[in-house]
Amino acid sequence: MFLKSPLVSDGSWNAAHFKNATYDGLVTGYLKALDLDAQRKAASDIQKLLLDETPVIFSYFPDLLVPVRKTVSGVPPIAAGLLLDRVSVAS
Repeated sequence: MFLKSPLVSDGSWNAAHFKNATYDGLVTGYLKALDLDAQRKAASDIQKLLLDETPVIFSYFPDLLVPVRKTVSGVPPIAAGLLLDRVSVAS
């Protein structure tokens, strides 16, 4: 998803309108690779191409709301989600 959707020529998230047949072929090769060495080689080639081309710089701003309430404790405000194993509600 992260290699294909944002940057392949016909990708659904290709907001940069990046079109590069070499990149498209490398991604296809990466996805079809049956062994780890072939996947690593394709990933390395993809990284080099993207470094040379720099089609887009992604900025990422997660939506993160940190709810608070006096009677609830143990909810850590973390960007990856909420871990609820230590949450307690006071009466």
